[in-house]
Amino acid sequence: MDRILAARLAELSELVYEEIGDISVGLKYQPFGFFDKNGSQALAIDEGQYMAVVFRGTQVTKGWSWDDILVNMKLGMRVWPVAGYAHRGYMEYLRA
Repeated sequence: MDRILAARLAELSELVYEEIGDISVGLKYQPFGFFDKNGSQALAIDEGQYMAVVFRGTQVTKGWSWDDILVNMKLGMRVWPVAGYAHRGYMEYLRA
């Protein structure tokens, strides 16, 4: 595994939880887009050599819902249409 890529993806996985206005501060390039749809949030980022789609995970907060828990139960990776793989539940949420 490419350790530099793994480290960068870990950074992006942390960055996606920042306030939307602060996210671009931690990026080399401008975000491709931020999606907030059906209770799921994701950040699409063009990193130059690759494209990353980073999802926020389930957070137990005052406004949590069983829908979030049910999505997380949809385990298993699915082929992402362009390249790579994504968590089945997140893919379904984003496509809805």
